[in-house]
Formats: sequence, C-alpha cells, structure tokens
Amino acid sequence: RHGAFRAETWTGPRMMRAFLTLLVGLCLAGSPGTAFAQVKKSSGKVVLPGAVKSSDGDGAGKSAVHQLTGANFDKLVTRDSLWFIEVYAPWCAHCKALEPTWEALAKKLEGKVKVGKIDATVETTLAKRFLVEAYPSLYFIARGETREYTSGRGLSQLLVFATTGWESVSPLPFWRSPTSYAGRAIGYLWELPRFLKGLYETLSVDYGVSDTILIATAVAFTLFMGLVFICMIDVCFVRLMKVHVD
Repeated sequence: RHGAFRAETWTGPRMMRAFLTLLVGLCLAGSPGTAFAQVKKSSGKVVLPGAVKSSDGDGAGKSAVHQLTGANFDKLVTRDSLWFIEVYAPWCAHCKALEPTWEALAKKLEGKVKVGKIDATVETTLAKRFLVEAYPSLYFIARGETREYTSGRGLSQLLVFATTGWESVSPLPFWRSPTSYAGRAIGYLWELPRFLKGLYETLSVDYGVSDTILIATAVAFTLFMGLVFICMIDVCFVRLMKVHVD
C-alpha cells in the first residue's frame, strides 16, 4: 500500500465472511495489520468490525436436544432409557423447518423422554446404522427396540407418539435396528475402509513397511480368514447334517 510492501500471514478462519471482513478492513483501516486485528474469532464465530458481541447469558439459549455422535451414542442410548432421535442433514429444508418444533418437543419431554439428533453429514458411520433413506428420519428407541416414526410432524402429534403412541407401533426387525448387533456390525463395516487406510498410513509412513510386504500380508490374512470361515461352515452345517442323516 502507498508503495510499501509487507507480507502478513492470515491465521483466521477459512470462511467467506471472514475474508470479506478482511477485505473491507483493508479498505477502511489503511494497513493489513490493523485489518487483521479487526477480524476476531470468538467462540467459533467471526465478529465483524464494529459489531456488538452477543451473549447468551448464564446457560440461556442452551439447547435441550442432545447431539448424538459415534463416540457417545452407545453410552447414552441404553436399554433403560427412552429416546426420540432425528437423523438430519444441515442442507435439508424439511430438517430446518422441523428444528424449532424438535427443540420445543425436547423441552416438553424433559425428564421423561430424551430427544436427540444426529448430523448424517458428519456422523456418516452412525447414520448408516439407521439405514436412512430420507431426511429427516425420526426414530423412537425404547428397551433396546427401535421404532420408526412416519406420521405428522406437528408438536402435538410428536408429543402423543413420544408418550404413549410408540407402544402401538411394531419395532424394526433386528437387522434394521441401530442398537442391535446387526446394526453395530453395519457401522463397523462402514468404518472398516477408514480403519484400513489409517493402518496402512501408520505402517508405511511411520514404520517404513514396504507395499510389497503389506500386500503379501493382506493376501495371507484373507486366505487364512477364508479357511477359518470354511471350517466353521463344515463344523456347524455339514457335519450336523451328516449326524441327522445317520
């Protein structure tokens, strides 16, 4: 600026709003250093120059809806608890329309039924356990059984279902239930590629194991597991059939 050049390093958030703020600041402040100082990051939110920082107060505005993740789902959603869960996507218009109703429902049911939500775009593995086909998808989990809610999305309708209506709905079969062994197995299968990728990077980069050794090990392990599977089939089915025939 004005014939003087100086490099400044941008360390703020990589968000369009922050970059626009920086550009405005450069025009108004007269120097990059002053403009950088005007762009602040507070509690994960960008504060525009001259803006008044808002405060939620002591716990005010805190959501009554539990954010469920792959790390806390199996710990929180137990057989002794009642849960009404929404699987959503942030870009979904129907999900956005349901958000205030879902928040109001959580406050109405506080102390009776826990209300949660799962961001399917972030918790992809957990969402796969629900076998979701559309957003938002609503599920009621009680006594280890999962029931899908497919009726109206008004607050009164949701309240009736969460208190007594869920008992008249048949639970999903075990292979579709996210809390069953089958549901957890589906989650593990979807997580397997990520695990294998991390294992490969650890062995090849951190320990310097060659690709040839890794491929040979993978092939040998696959053959071994195939042999174990064949032996299990032989013991569990073939020999039992021979016993019944004899």
